Amino acid sequence: MMQTRVVHCGVNLAPYVEELLGIPRSKLNWLHNYSYGWPMPVLTREQDSYQDWHQKFYVGWMGSALQGHWVNSLPNIASLVFPGLAIDEIAIQKIPCLRVHLPNNVAVGIKHKDADFGHAEPEINVWMPFTDAYGTNSVYIQNDDGKFNAIYAHPGDIAIFDAVNREHCNAINKTGFTRVSMDFRLAPLDGMYDREAKESINTRSKIGLGDYFVTYAELLNA
Repeated sequence: MMQTRVVHCGVNLAPYVEELLGIPRSKLNWLHNYSYGWPMPVLTREQDSYQDWHQKFYVGWMGSALQGHWVNSLPNIASLVFPGLAIDEIAIQKIPCLRVHLPNNVAVGIKHKDADFGHAEPEINVWMPFTDAYGTNSVYIQNDDGKFNAIYAHPGDIAIFDAVNREHCNAINKTGFTRVSMDFRLAPLDGMYDREAKESINTRSKIGLGDYFVTYAELLNA
């Protein structure tokens, strides 16, 4: 398995996330105050995973400034994930996944590997925080020794990791601040042709080219 890396990519998309969600500048880590207030209640898994913020994100994604700046950033990001490949040799997840990790909640379900949900090699995950990520508001990723460590990262950083084979999870967020991030998968195009496309657990789309994954040229023309 590839080693998990946190690198500074120099791409901070937080202002465009704030614009898309309708949040004042630099207030993403206070997102809970714009929805549930304080003290923050404990949500059910369904409430936690499908908040109004998710609906705003996915409904407004296409044609947004966030989408445009993300697409423009992909050649730089892809070069950090697959240094030997050009951007047109890489398959890209069509729409990233938004994560909103509210205080006193976990944002995702059980500890898992993405292989448990239809994903397969050679996919690599790119995890991009829009707020400071640390301790219990971050994502925990399994090391080679089987232990789990929280990722420490800031806007402008990305974590690159093998989510297909490494278990990962969240803890109950005890920091008092919301963590907002998005993640997406990249894979060499050559590795996408010879595998059976399974169905995504969330979007119900086929995890293959032309549906869940697209080429960079297709993103530019979307």
